[in-house]
Amino acid sequence: MELYRNYGTGDMDLLHFSQEAQPIYPSYAKSNGGNACAYSSQEAQRIAEDYLQKLKLSDYTIQDTFDATRTLSHYTMDDSLIVEEPQTESVTDSYVIYASRNLNGLSSIYSYETFQTELTDYSNADFTTDGKLLTFAPDETNTFYGYETLTANVDNDGLSYLIWNNPMQVDAIDTTVSPTLSFDQIDTIARNYIDSRSVSSPYPDTQTVTESASAESEFPTVTQIRYGMIRISDPEHSTYLFTPAWYYIAEQQQKLYYHANIYVIINAIDGSIYNPWLGTLEPTDNNQTNK
Repeated sequence: MELYRNYGTGDMDLLHFSQEAQPIYPSYAKSNGGNACAYSSQEAQRIAEDYLQKLKLSDYTIQDTFDATRTLSHYTMDDSLIVEEPQTESVTDSYVIYASRNLNGLSSIYSYETFQTELTDYSNADFTTDGKLLTFAPDETNTFYGYETLTANVDNDGLSYLIWNNPMQVDAIDTTVSPTLSFDQIDTIARNYIDSRSVSSPYPDTQTVTESASAESEFPTVTQIRYGMIRISDPEHSTYLFTPAWYYIAEQQQKLYYHANIYVIINAIDGSIYNPWLGTLEPTDNNQTNK
């Protein structure tokens, strides 16, 4: 078992693990022989929950448990004792489990965007002509702490690893109850946002997702609408505020790796649009707070 506390910017090096597990769609696992793990997904989740309790991480709630695949490398030596190129194979033999902080029954919803371990502001980056490489001014601070999350992997031997990303401390509770907009107001904002297809949208996949939509349905690509929590950064990215929000989620086409994309996140208190790539609120004039 590996325990790792990743406290700082930069992705952690997982090379010392057997291999990092990647979540996959249940349909893919089922059509390819199922999950070879000796535990069921419910048993794997209980194992992870037990370790959270042992480590006194009681303020965190498991969000999702997925079948997981990883790539194993098999090394051999030739007659001259020289290590040959490894043979690799992909196996589905474990579960990957995601958890986030729980405040008053609310947690951050799992997605690629909201479980990033590092945030980078690319607004002032200089791109090369091919649009691939970029540089920043030497004195510019462009990388910030990612989100506080927990990632666990359970295989046949039990807990394989548990990573606590960007652990933080709650300094104060400003209010336990706050007035929020009605869901009808939130949904109006979401529909207007999706219909606008704004080129200034902070969500890079929005235009692609919208163009694939069918005109016969108002929300053909939104597969989930969930109520959770967001972490809002101050201008210096040094302190944060947790507040309730509505998540509109659109899943990618089911192939192999599970990847839920956030279509839009809306602050439940004032209806502002949340940018998960920077952890900030976008300037919004939706007039819903006056209704």
